[in-house]
Amino acid sequence: MSANVDRLADELIRLLNAGGKPSDRFTTGPGTAGVNVWGEEGRYPLTSVTISDSGNFHDYAWGPNYEHTLPIDTPPADVAEAVLKTLNGERA
Repeated sequence: MSANVDRLADELIRLLNAGGKPSDRFTTGPGTAGVNVWGEEGRYPLTSVTISDSGNFHDYAWGPNYEHTLPIDTPPADVAEAVLKTLNGERA
């Protein structure tokens, strides 16, 4: 599998921003991309989404212990919807 994690991160950021959650990138290693999702104060991220396509990991993962995951081939719109649901306390 060789997903373009940078493209996926950019699309996820666009969708999260459109959904009312300011988001931006953070630095990661090869084969991964990171997205911070910010709250109103912007002091600490509400959650971070790691997009991995290397080694043993080929997924989107987020939450305090990365307990929420979706496969790397999940459309970014579906990932954004799931992240927004979990931030709103709903089940993704």
